[in-house]
Amino acid sequence: MYSKETLAYRKLKLLSGTIIPKYLGAYTFNAPTGLSTSTRPIRLILYEFAGGIIMQDIALEHIPMIPQEIRKSIMYQVVEAESRIWASDVDHGDAHPRNIVLKTNPGSTSPGGIGLHDLLTWISDPGLSVCYIDFDHARVGVFTDEISYRSPGQGDKPVSPIIRWSGKGGRVEVFEEWGWVDWDWQRWLEECWGDSTFYTPITLELERTWTMPDSPKAFADQRHRVVSVRDLLPKTQMNNMEKTQQSPGEALVDRKNLSSPATTAASDTASEEEDSRKRRLPKMRV
Repeated sequence: MYSKETLAYRKLKLLSGTIIPKYLGAYTFNAPTGLSTSTRPIRLILYEFAGGIIMQDIALEHIPMIPQEIRKSIMYQVVEAESRIWASDVDHGDAHPRNIVLKTNPGSTSPGGIGLHDLLTWISDPGLSVCYIDFDHARVGVFTDEISYRSPGQGDKPVSPIIRWSGKGGRVEVFEEWGWVDWDWQRWLEECWGDSTFYTPITLELERTWTMPDSPKAFADQRHRVVSVRDLLPKTQMNNMEKTQQSPGEALVDRKNLSSPATTAASDTASEEEDSRKRRLPKMRV
């Protein structure tokens, strides 16, 4: 975890102090264990205190009370920040409310532990921004030759959030469950990023690449949810499996039928002889 997080912060140095905490370095020192002269290595990652409030710490009953326009503004920053991290060749790997800090202007008071009225006042601050923390699930080097994460002919432009954040059961699911999102998600993605020049324009080829069973999208979605093998198999292969799928009872009958008639007959004869032998044995007196 230490190595992953350190590598991620170093890779994201251009974003340091903006949508991620300011990275100050990684250190290792040997600490005494109290047993003779033995020591053990202690590893530390030092970065600035993010401040603000973690999205997960906002009471669930308060989230629906936050005006939808404010929630949309927050979710825009959540998606855009994660996408910028991705564009820097790092997959955060755990875009969850527990790893996203909401911050306002420097010097503002955090609403931790206060009531709904103060929360609504604080969260309405036009200077509100998001900050991703906890990179211990991060993956550095997501742009590989084996799997194209960018569209052919588009140079270095990263894949649009319209594709990477689309679909049911992906990154957005937890935000929907917690009440942050209660609108038409896909339409909203297209409204926000449909005209973006920073990301790759949506093409049929790109959509096919990201909807194949072994695509980057399928891989990323698995990091945020438990998927069935049915979700990852091509439709034709799934149809073939369904045709041959059997109930436990049918499978049991088939296994019995795997034996040849001669083998089955011999087995039945041996069973009958064993029963006959047991009947001939004298009864034990106690």
